Amino acid sequence: MKNNKLRKYVEKYEKSIEEYGNKLDLIIDNINKSLFNEKLITVKSKINAQETIVRIIENQMTNSYLIPVFTDLKEFNKLKEEIDFEQEGSTLSPYITDIHEFIEIGLTDPKFEGIIINPSSQNFRIEINSVIEYNSKYLKEQ
Repeated sequence: MKNNKLRKYVEKYEKSIEEYGNKLDLIIDNINKSLFNEKLITVKSKINAQETIVRIIENQMTNSYLIPVFTDLKEFNKLKEEIDFEQEGSTLSPYITDIHEFIEIGLTDPKFEGIIINPSSQNFRIEINSVIEYNSKYLKEQ
């Protein structure tokens, strides 16, 4: 499974902050469109037969969190190698989903702040509120 467009737009955004100036909104719009048109890879942990999507705690005091998203399995494996998650009976595995699952989480859990794309390399953060807003705009245009 490849998310080449999402990866391409995130890389373009990173490289073009100074170069593109006012065109950044267009790049962000392309990133949003890619989020809605591609499958996304995140991480599930399984501890004693219970599976949950892995969260990265953003703020210890409020327990707000981000969910890591990967453009491909190579990026997923980078994170898996970096973190020490080996507890007895635990495993990490890729979980393929789409942006709508994250929108659902964002609508029901105020502690969910957003997604972080390729946290081991690009570390590109997207606020869930902007995704929800884009989704509303996208649905109106259809």
